[in-house]
Amino acid sequence: MKNKIINNPLLKSISLMLGLIVVLFMAGILSAIKDIDSNITFFVAFLIVGVLEIVHIIKNKKYKTYGFKKSSFKKVNILYILPLFIISLIPLLAGVNPELTSYRFIYLIFYMALVAFVEEVLYRGIIFNNLKQKSIKYAVIISAIMFGISHLITMTGGKSLIDVLNQVILAIIIGLILALIMNYTKNIYICIGYHFLNNLIVSIFDSFGIYDVHISYVLLMALILYLLFLIKKLKDVNAQSRLV
Repeated sequence: MKNKIINNPLLKSISLMLGLIVVLFMAGILSAIKDIDSNITFFVAFLIVGVLEIVHIIKNKKYKTYGFKKSSFKKVNILYILPLFIISLIPLLAGVNPELTSYRFIYLIFYMALVAFVEEVLYRGIIFNNLKQKSIKYAVIISAIMFGISHLITMTGGKSLIDVLNQVILAIIIGLILALIMNYTKNIYICIGYHFLNNLIVSIFDSFGIYDVHISYVLLMALILYLLFLIKKLKDVNAQSRLV
């Protein structure tokens, strides 16, 4: 059974996704049962997974395979990538949460950097490369769906079903975008950078403001339009490369 999972890209990827979900679920349970601040339990959970990923990368020498290389920046058309970072600023239109403290902000910087690293290495690094054995299109779609499913863990945070579904849909769209960018640039730093910025801004904006719902819809539409733009541009790039 173990060999079957290891030799099957999809089963291996699902087991890795479930592994992360279980770790985060246990962090939520521990926080509830032991009355420990969830900020601590989730930070430790992501830290443990992050250390395991680093050990895996170093042990198996997967730096270039997972996009940890500087040279690929030279080949990136920044105009294709820049709009995504601009879109990540949209939630700030609702303003910054007035209850945000400097301590909370500093914590969020470190926590969101950790989350971005862990999730990008897992989904755009390990899982994406596993699934590429079948095809690029397959890897892009399935890794994005897995990324979305993994966000169901937010249900343990007391959010409504509507909020959870909205986050899952957004995560799938972002997963598609980042998988395409990863395949195009072969550079995971860009994915980690966007993931960090997006999570940080979403965490500090005024989610209790009157424009909260409207901002969510604007963000969703902007990401969908950007996804279509990116698909079109990358098709053009592929067509031109075949002519060369």
